[in-house]
Amino acid sequence: MAVGKHDNLWAVTGGQRARYIAAMLAMALANVCMFGAPLIAKYAIDVVVDKDVAKGSPLLVEPAEWLARTMHESFASTDAFLWYLWLSALLAVIATAVGGVFFFLRGRWSAIASEAIVRRLRETLYAHLHDLRAGYYDDADTGDLVQRCSSDVETLRVFLSSDVVEIGRTLLLILTVMPILFWMDTQLAWASLCLIPFIGAFAYIFFTKVKHLFQITDEAEGEMTGVLQENLTGIRVVRAFARQEYEIAKFAEKNRIFRDHNNRLIRLMGRYWGTADLFALSQVLIVLMVGATAIIDGRISVGTLFAFLTYEGMIIWPVRQLGRVLTDSGKAVVSLTRTNEILHQAEETLAPTPPLGRSAGEIRIEHLTFGYDPARPVITDLSIHIRPGETIAIVGAPGSGKSTLIRLLLR
Repeated sequence: MAVGKHDNLWAVTGGQRARYIAAMLAMALANVCMFGAPLIAKYAIDVVVDKDVAKGSPLLVEPAEWLARTMHESFASTDAFLWYLWLSALLAVIATAVGGVFFFLRGRWSAIASEAIVRRLRETLYAHLHDLRAGYYDDADTGDLVQRCSSDVETLRVFLSSDVVEIGRTLLLILTVMPILFWMDTQLAWASLCLIPFIGAFAYIFFTKVKHLFQITDEAEGEMTGVLQENLTGIRVVRAFARQEYEIAKFAEKNRIFRDHNNRLIRLMGRYWGTADLFALSQVLIVLMVGATAIIDGRISVGTLFAFLTYEGMIIWPVRQLGRVLTDSGKAVVSLTRTNEILHQAEETLAPTPPLGRSAGEIRIEHLTFGYDPARPVITDLSIHIRPGETIAIVGAPGSGKSTLIRLLLR
C-alpha cells in the first residue's frame, strides 16, 4: 500500500473489505441459528408446564406426533409429549451447532483480513523508514519509533481482528432481536430495552475519556522504551563513565510515569465495567420482575419469560461490551495517528546521478553549501580538491560540519 493511504481506519481496511463483509454475513447467519434455540426452548418449557403438546410450536407438533405414532408399536409407553421434548432438544442442538460453524467462519475470515492488513502496514512502515531523510533520525527517538512500529501496530491488529466484526454483530443483534421481542410481548419488550440507551451513552462518554488517556499512556511507554534502547546501545559508554546509577534512576522515573498513567487508565476502565455491569444486571432484573408479574396475570407463559431472558442476555452483554469495543477503537485511532506521523514524513530527495565510469580516485567539491535547516547552513561555500593518492586531514570544532561533510560524500 502506498504511503498516505492509512489516514483512517476505513482506508486501512482497503483490499480486505470483502472478507470483513463475508465475516459479518457469517455472523448474521450464526445469529439466526442462535435465535432459533430460545424459541425452541420456549415452546418446550410451555409443554412441560402445561403437559399438552398441542400448545407447543406448530412447527414441532406434527413431527412429534408422527414420531410418536411410528415408535408406538415398539414402545407402548412412548407418547407425543416425550418425543416432542426430544425433538426440541435435537433441534436446539442442531441450531447451536450450525451457529457454531458460522461463528468459526466469522473468526477465520476476520483473522485472515486483519493479519494481511497488519503485515502490509508493517512492511510499509519499514520500507518508508529506509527512505526518510537523515535529519529525521537526528531528532527522532529510536525507542519511540520501535514503539510505533511494534506496539501501535499490534493495537491496530487487535482492533481489526475482533472489534470490527463485533460492532456489526452488536448492531445485527439489536436489529434482529427487537422484532422478536415485540412479537412475543410488547410491554415486556419495552421493559427489556429501557436501559440499553443509557448503557450506550455511558459507553460513548467512557470512549471520549479513555481515548486521550491512552495516547498519554502510549507516549509514556514510548519514552520508557527509548531510555531502555539508548542504554542497551550505549552500555559501554555508560560503564566507562560510571553512570549506572544515574541511568537506573532515569529509567525508574520514566517507568514511574508510565505506571501512573497506566493505573489511571485501569481505574477508569474499572469504573466503567462496574457501572456497566450494574446497568446490565438491573436490566435483567427489570425483565424478570415485569415478566413474573405478566405470568401471574396470565399474559405470558413461563417459556416466553425464558425466551425473553435469553434474548436479553444476547443483546445486553454485547451492548455492555461496546465500552471495550469503543476503547479499542480509540486506541486504534491513536495508534494509527502515531504510525501516520511516520508515513507522512518527507522522504529523502536525491539529485539524479549520472552513470559513473571507472574512478580515477579524485575528489572535487566546488562551492558546497549545506544545512539540515536551510536557514542555518552547517557548511558554507566549501571547495576542496583531493588528488589521487593524496591524504588530507579535516579538523574543526565540534559542530563545525566534519561528520556532515563525510556523510555528504557518502550521499
